[in-house]
Amino acid sequence: MIKIKNVSTSLVSLYAPSIKLNRELNPGRAIPVSEEEYEELTFDPGFLALLNGHYIVVEGIEKEQ
Repeated sequence: MIKIKNVSTSLVSLYAPSIKLNRELNPGRAIPVSEEEYEELTFDPGFLALLNGHYIVVEGIEKEQ
């Protein structure tokens, strides 16, 4: 299971209309997403900015070696 977790101290909004995802995450909150939803999110610049800015982390994916 893949989870997206807010590790910041601020409210984080995830919005991806292509997969009908519109969620707000309070600090420390995590939501499950399917593999297909996660793959779609990896093409979203807003999601990537949150990830690269260390506002969110993704748990449950295998790291490439």
